[in-house]
Amino acid sequence: MSTTGTLRWTPTMIWSLLGELAREENHAALYGEKKGEKTHGDTKKAIHKRIAGVLFPDTPTANETAMANKVKSKIENLRDTYRTQLKRLTQTGGGLGGNDETGDSGQDSEGEDEAEATTMSVSYIGADGPDENTSASARNLWEDILKKFPYFSDMHSHLCGRPNTIPPAITTGVGPSGPTTVIHRASQPSQAPASAPVSTSAETPARRPALAPVSTNTSGGKCTPRPSSFGTTAAAVEKAKIKIQKTPARKNFEDRLAETAEKSLAASLRIEEKKMILSQLDQLDRKRDAVFRGCENKLYTAEESRLKLETIDNTEDSLRCKLSDLDDTPELPSAKRARRSVSDSSDEDDD
Repeated sequence: MSTTGTLRWTPTMIWSLLGELAREENHAALYGEKKGEKTHGDTKKAIHKRIAGVLFPDTPTANETAMANKVKSKIENLRDTYRTQLKRLTQTGGGLGGNDETGDSGQDSEGEDEAEATTMSVSYIGADGPDENTSASARNLWEDILKKFPYFSDMHSHLCGRPNTIPPAITTGVGPSGPTTVIHRASQPSQAPASAPVSTSAETPARRPALAPVSTNTSGGKCTPRPSSFGTTAAAVEKAKIKIQKTPARKNFEDRLAETAEKSLAASLRIEEKKMILSQLDQLDRKRDAVFRGCENKLYTAEESRLKLETIDNTEDSLRCKLSDLDDTPELPSAKRARRSVSDSSDEDDD
């Protein structure tokens, strides 16, 4: 397997990667701690390199950084795909087929579908997957997601509830019935008071909102706008003053000059580092030529020449990785020459 070219991720490699991400010392630092967890002080770059060392133990030391970058890219790709599929579970309706399903009685279900779209703004499924409280439409959607992205369940088990992966709630804008808050995580079940009256509502629990709104509408069924959050004009003025005080001060001329000088110095250092690396690459080309000449003149055996060329190639790969990490570095054509077969050159000399 090439450690510097394009890496083809097989399902076995992806499952092994997910197994490493499930470790507490890895996912707590990459995705945020859950309650009761703690990070181990490692940086994300160190974690990527550690996972790459587990998945690819035969990687040469010179290519460890390149392999860590490949692991980082794959983790980001899996996380983006997970978020894309997760959005399907947080859309209005939360099931497959939308409003196309009708009852067996043939009655008009338009009113029921409208009520479901209003009250079921999210289909929450916990870290353990669907349970007895999960609706049939959400189960169907879950199965459809697993067919398209089989790693979703495993990622959901350790990403569900992470503060930087799934937001705790989203509040929509003001609509006909006021703003609506969508909770993306499971809430603790509450015990109803013993004196609470028995509900006579005909709606099923699946269609009942998670938090029943308290209506104070006295306008004969018409929706009334929600009171302004600003309250009085004085309160709005106070809030405006607080925001103004938090506005950062504008940089003066000396600050901008110092910032420009710092950027220029950093750019100069990058240019010097590039020149040094290019000089080292040129030296490697000369060493490679010397090896070829030594092989032709019988100074080295075929095996000795192969080992020397392999060392030169590994050093060149390491230098090119450093060169690619520098900002604004254009892609350079490979300075490697077409490697001539040592055995062929030996045959020519024999002739």
